[in-house]
Amino acid sequence: MAAVTSLSLPIPRSKSLTQRALFIAALRPEATVIATPLDCDDSRRLSELCALLGARIDWDERHATVTPAARLTAPAAPVPCGNAGTAVRFGACLSLLCDGALGLDGDEHMRARPIGPLATSLGALGVEARYLGRAGSPPVVFERLGAHGRRFPEVLVRGAVASIWRAFAPAPARQVKTRRRDKRP
Repeated sequence: MAAVTSLSLPIPRSKSLTQRALFIAALRPEATVIATPLDCDDSRRLSELCALLGARIDWDERHATVTPAARLTAPAAPVPCGNAGTAVRFGACLSLLCDGALGLDGDEHMRARPIGPLATSLGALGVEARYLGRAGSPPVVFERLGAHGRRFPEVLVRGAVASIWRAFAPAPARQVKTRRRDKRP
């Protein structure tokens, strides 16, 4: 059986699917064309985050073309994410691969939303979270502390955080053992 080098599947226009496609495309080794992505504020915020980390994302009427960065590098200033929670959560995960300290901020609504549980999980992987405002919410700076070569612990993930871990699996996080539990004890 021959290896699949190209695949095209029709999917509905969806904010959630667009976010995941942008995130995965930014991590691939070659350019990716996303057909019929949903062009909305959240998609644009995640695109801006990826661009500030070094990727290139070009939008037209029917496509988003993502050219990944050779190396993800955190910008000097915090990335403004508005109220795009997916951009903040995916950005936090990208800090595992990012050179430098990655600051993420949002509008007043985002600053009231929790990021603490994900930050705690990333801490187990060697990423430090420094809150610049209220503890557990943006603005926050994530910085990888050089955990290369260490054994990673088992991490329990729940709900929306579980989908982030599954999306992130192609990168170094595949060394992490995850269990999904959707309901709290």
